[in-house]
Amino acid sequence: MKYFIASLITVLFGISALHGQPPATIDVKAEGAPLISSSVIPIPLEVFAALDKLGKQNWAGQLEKRDLSPRADRSRSALLFGLAISRGFVAVQAKDTDEIKKVGMAVQRLAGSLGVSRPVEGRIKVIIETVEDRNWDGVKQEFDRTRQTVLNEMKTMRDDDLANLVALGGWLGGTGALSSILKENYSPETSDLLNQAGLLMQLKQEFDKLPAGIKRDEVFHKIEQTLVALEKLMTSEPGGVFTLAQVSKIHNETHLLLDAIYGN
Repeated sequence: MKYFIASLITVLFGISALHGQPPATIDVKAEGAPLISSSVIPIPLEVFAALDKLGKQNWAGQLEKRDLSPRADRSRSALLFGLAISRGFVAVQAKDTDEIKKVGMAVQRLAGSLGVSRPVEGRIKVIIETVEDRNWDGVKQEFDRTRQTVLNEMKTMRDDDLANLVALGGWLGGTGALSSILKENYSPETSDLLNQAGLLMQLKQEFDKLPAGIKRDEVFHKIEQTLVALEKLMTSEPGGVFTLAQVSKIHNETHLLLDAIYGN
């Protein structure tokens, strides 16, 4: 099965660069695809590599000042951890050194609230050092390694449900940035990056498997509703093209959910 998604594995990026266009599909059975439980969820590194193919963008305008403080509910903190990683990528794209450092510290605090602080400490130190060298690609790699370190630790602790929420948060953050960029710089060709109905179906299935105790917070009802809405909205007509009105609806649904997760 093939999912039209906003991110693509590295080998496909190399092929697409030869043609100067971001490819639009990924084979979820391909070697190297990022597996979370039984599903495939695109990671921020892939999402932002796809966005790089769209050329120069107003990344500084995507840096929203949101509260990334740990929450009492670990489920909410897991979502925020994923969102923090995505914000780190936006900050790197904007080359905003101060924001990168702030996000790094937020990632450290959120990791602590999830019980995985020690493995992350070294990663954050490397992020800060790499920022000082203005090695932007290196910073993105370190943010991604931090994300993977936390996922691995959670799985070791049998916190698979929280690991899924970290992955979901990362996807939402990346998709929020993607929809904003596509709305601001609409073109029929690049709108195909939002053709993700198959992925949304998988996300819903994984979300539905989460135990009731994980989804106590009312924000999870909003997540459930939004995933249903996005599955319909991210199904394009033949040819994979979305209108500007459709892109705007996807943007609005995604950002209303992000507001709810942040607590706005």
